[in-house]
Amino acid sequence: AWAFAARFYARRVRRILPALLFCLACTAMLCVLFVPPAWLNEGSARTGLFAMFGLGNFELAGSGNDYFSPRVDFNPYTHTWSLGVEEQFYLLFPLLFLPWLRGGRGRKASVAVFVVAGLASIGAAAWWHAHGDQLRAFYLLPSRFWQLAAGVLLYQAFAAGLLARVPRLALLAVSILLLGVGILATREAHAPWPDGLASVLGTGGIIAALLVAPASNPAVRLLSSRPMRYIGFLSYSLYLWHWPVIVLMRWTTGIDAPWQKLVALAASSALAAFSYHCIETPLPRGRWVANRKPASVIA
Repeated sequence: AWAFAARFYARRVRRILPALLFCLACTAMLCVLFVPPAWLNEGSARTGLFAMFGLGNFELAGSGNDYFSPRVDFNPYTHTWSLGVEEQFYLLFPLLFLPWLRGGRGRKASVAVFVVAGLASIGAAAWWHAHGDQLRAFYLLPSRFWQLAAGVLLYQAFAAGLLARVPRLALLAVSILLLGVGILATREAHAPWPDGLASVLGTGGIIAALLVAPASNPAVRLLSSRPMRYIGFLSYSLYLWHWPVIVLMRWTTGIDAPWQKLVALAASSALAAFSYHCIETPLPRGRWVANRKPASVIA
């Protein structure tokens, strides 16, 4: 159990930390140079510091500012809340998934654990929503666990061959409808519950339909094409860089004009490509990291 967990954590460290720390350090220096002290950026540096340790969501949950408040719009580290949720989920994942790897009854036990924990998470989200605690409901893992568990359960259903029995076209049609509802009807103060349910079910259904589609399917061919795969490779670095670029432009040139949005897109893409090719890919594969034992990498 420890060996599996150690290998998993080491892979996550190599995957997440180099690009994250590079982005945080660059963003901090740019903020010192171009962002003046103001009430709008009070607490921003603290969010960046917490994000270095996968705790940015805790700082934002305790800040008193919801995701759509002005201060959050001018905080270049706001987007690290979701990475914090993801990293905290990774701490639990090996323990919950290990029975699945052992096979037999262990697979049923693992599915049951994710189902029960997911339902408990929905309960936590509904409880916080009903009691008006939107900050905790939005930012913290207990109310977000069910969304990540849905992805795990989707994988388990695919690995067990259960998706092959589902009528693909009907599933795809219903899923697209659900995703459309999730995009168009979601309200700011109702995430992740109840308005996040349609988006999660719709996204999961579309992925499930694509997983069982033949290789000749046009959508599968498009998503497996070289340009789309390259965008997938850049996705993590794009996630890290898009928001700092937008916020820094808010503080300097502005971001409202169409040409400014294009500049933000180009700058985010260029920084993501640099991060992927020069930081995210070579450093984790270097000898000083790749040849070390998992415990050393984690340390």
